[in-house]
Amino acid sequence: MLYFQEIERPPLLVDMLVDEFLESIIEGQLTPRTRISEVKLSEQFNVSRTPLREALFKLESLGFVTKGKNSRWEVVSLQVEDIVGKYEMIIILENNAILRSTEESRILACQKLDSYIEKMKEYVEKKDYPSYRDMDMKFHRCLFDLHKNDCAKTIYNEMVMHVRWIRSLAISPLVDLGLSIEDHAVIVTNLKEQKISETIAVLDKHHNRVVERIKEIAYQNNSFLLHKNDLSA
Repeated sequence: MLYFQEIERPPLLVDMLVDEFLESIIEGQLTPRTRISEVKLSEQFNVSRTPLREALFKLESLGFVTKGKNSRWEVVSLQVEDIVGKYEMIIILENNAILRSTEESRILACQKLDSYIEKMKEYVEKKDYPSYRDMDMKFHRCLFDLHKNDCAKTIYNEMVMHVRWIRSLAISPLVDLGLSIEDHAVIVTNLKEQKISETIAVLDKHHNRVVERIKEIAYQNNSFLLHKNDLSA
């Protein structure tokens, strides 16, 4: 059997700019209705306005920014129901990927998942939360990659930025990341033992904590991107 080493490809400039914007949104540096100047951003990132506009259009398609009056870009407020709805779709796709996976694919995935968990532990000790978020995304992407359905992959790829943003909200010094790591470890153990229903049960519980965290943030911080008035619970 052949094993292929995972290759890290350098991100494109547009994707890097999108990540920078998302990070600013995650950290609360860009609040709702904040106006975005293409000229200032072009100078800040030392890039031409062409890739900058591409990044803004990509963010617009994802629903994070919009063009306001006088064609000025601005950050939008996101509806809690929409965010939770997108995340629930990801949960369904992730669970479906596990249900449809083969024993061989799960064994191979567990090799990667174990290494991701070790990295996550390391980042928690260092209090390196951005790196923890990235590794957390890799973990869940690896679970989803058990899915072989091209249509499902297309849907996932269209929502991957939302997923990154949503999961980032639930990762902070105020959250018990030890409990999150424990969830990840139990998920991998169950996969190794071919306990599919138990894996999905733990995964659902893990995702429910993320959803509750999103609602909590929206309720506590009205100035953030989420509308607390949209909370149904």
